[in-house]
Amino acid sequence: MLFSYNWLKEYLQGKTPAAQKVADLLCFHSFEIEGLEKKGNDWLIDIDVLPNRAHDCFSHIGIAQEIAILTGNKFVIPKTTLKIKQGKVSDLLALKVESKDDCPRYTAQLISGVKVGESPKWLKERLSLLGLKPINNIVDITNYVMLETGQPLHAFDLDKIKGVQVQSSKFKVQSERKEIIIRRARNGETIKTFDEAKTEYKLDESILVIADIEKPIAIAGIKGGLETGIDKNTENVLIEAANFNPVLIRKASQKLKLRTDASNRFEHEITPNLIDFSQQRAFDLIVEIAGGVATGSLVDFYPNKVKERQIELNCEYVKRLLGLEITKINIEQILRKLDFSFKRKSNHQLLVIVPTSRLDLQIEEDLIEEIGRLYGYNNITPVFPEVVLKPSQENQEFIFENKIKNLFKELAFAEAYNYSFTPENIKAIFGFKEGELIFPANPMSTLNHYLRPCLAIHLIKNAKENLRYQNEVRIFEIGKVFLGKEKKSLGVVMAKQGLRNKEQGFFELKSYLEVLFNVLGLKVNYEPILEHNYLEAGCSAKIIVKQKEVGLIGLVKGKINQTKENIFIAELDFDFLQSQGQMKKGFKEIPQFPPVLLDLSFLADKSTLYSKIEQVIYLAKPAFLKEIELFEVYSGKGVEEGKENFGFHLTFQNPKATLSLEEVNKELIKIIQNLEKNGFIIRK
Repeated sequence: MLFSYNWLKEYLQGKTPAAQKVADLLCFHSFEIEGLEKKGNDWLIDIDVLPNRAHDCFSHIGIAQEIAILTGNKFVIPKTTLKIKQGKVSDLLALKVESKDDCPRYTAQLISGVKVGESPKWLKERLSLLGLKPINNIVDITNYVMLETGQPLHAFDLDKIKGVQVQSSKFKVQSERKEIIIRRARNGETIKTFDEAKTEYKLDESILVIADIEKPIAIAGIKGGLETGIDKNTENVLIEAANFNPVLIRKASQKLKLRTDASNRFEHEITPNLIDFSQQRAFDLIVEIAGGVATGSLVDFYPNKVKERQIELNCEYVKRLLGLEITKINIEQILRKLDFSFKRKSNHQLLVIVPTSRLDLQIEEDLIEEIGRLYGYNNITPVFPEVVLKPSQENQEFIFENKIKNLFKELAFAEAYNYSFTPENIKAIFGFKEGELIFPANPMSTLNHYLRPCLAIHLIKNAKENLRYQNEVRIFEIGKVFLGKEKKSLGVVMAKQGLRNKEQGFFELKSYLEVLFNVLGLKVNYEPILEHNYLEAGCSAKIIVKQKEVGLIGLVKGKINQTKENIFIAELDFDFLQSQGQMKKGFKEIPQFPPVLLDLSFLADKSTLYSKIEQVIYLAKPAFLKEIELFEVYSGKGVEEGKENFGFHLTFQNPKATLSLEEVNKELIKIIQNLEKNGFIIRK
């Protein structure tokens, strides 16, 4: 932010250090200096004001006060006098604020009999030096006061504001009472702003406006409207000085893509108490330069007055936190420099009263930081901290993720890192419903609006692009997805040129997943998918672990693939895999006693899933059953239509003794009975 050295000197009594010295002091104790440039008989200082000091230092007075603290110069500000013309202001203006949260304070001063014209040379030069274009004396004064105090102001042509006819309480005659309403815009309302382009903006309910009884006349805290702007015919003005919700102003500024000096100050938050001096200062300058008198008293909506904060400060804690021996006298001297009043509560305890302009000072540690800053960090002797250093704990999530990545790299997969945002057209392409996708309040790109709901969107694109240059593509990605809530997913995509057999591709990708599940020690079942947005029915499946759907695997539909090659993809809930998987290896002795192998055949409906058969067998609770293996599925001659013959190997083994045939048959009967109970037909 640019500041005039000559202007800053006007608030400092006594000999002020040279511009370079001032810049050095500010850089050492307060803010970084971006540049120092000679402009005629003045110096232009470009100061990078920290966000936490924007409340009080986005102004010449604020920076001058900071310089006075560092140099010892006495800080002085212009005196103000507000001459009030007799008259009841309620006959002239009605003010309505719909929400005190949107507008904590609003003031309006009516000034009549002004003469609008060109500003004095000194005023135009000062504004031009700081990058503002002079317009006319009234508008230039509001801009000047903003640069001086940090409080944005706006001037309306009072006669252009629409009002209602009322009867004067004093003269018993009809007159128009102007109305100012601070409210949210209505959807579809528009406003042309007071600038050279006369830009028209479309408003909605998220934007705060200043309105009369008919329409918006200004975008609150950002820009004034064209229709009520000051021109050469203006005689009566309304000077607005207000305080608006910083979040509202920032969001509106971003939505409208309209950033101004006023919005920059409001969105960083300023104290409502700054209005008092700024409003009076503007009035004095208008009377001095443009003439006019105040009409009625100041209209002031301020329901919840902001009071000075009181913070307890322990002098011993100051020493401990800063790591230096600083006396209580030195601490009190620094507080006086900062213009903070205080009360002594005990030998080591002070009650510090912080001015409302210092919104950055909320707790005791904030005060200690200020003390250290002005004492000089260069005066603090560096010492090694006396702490017990412990090695940091391993990040188990990071370790697990790296192991999974290494596993897929060993399987000849390449890792992808894709953008977390997706374009709007993926809703239609991938079949997501309205409201399912998350739209950030401030998207980083105009092309990619939404947070990605799945990894498949980008992985399919990766596969299509890579197939142009290589015969086989194997890619995986671990990343966050956002569908309803944020979670981490594992996506795996595979494609080969010339692979026309859908089943072969499906089972090859499935085999890679089986390696993963074996490493994690997870037992997996698959259920066919009958319908899906981007996977082809008949060649895709749900992945079930512990009776929970944790992912999908299948062939990408042709309308999404749009290549002659088949692309197969799988996506898994990575958070679930991490919470349920066990990658620790254990040792198990080789059994000393031989297993007993039996074959079992039975008929079942063609629609019967393997997982259903497995569940029925184990629900019989057979003792010593170590493993079951499907070795045959047959339909045709000798098998009833609509049925299939399933053949299973059953392996029984007792780790402590050799099993007898009687023991095995006893357990086999349990299995057969349970199968028959569930509608399966045992083949003899």
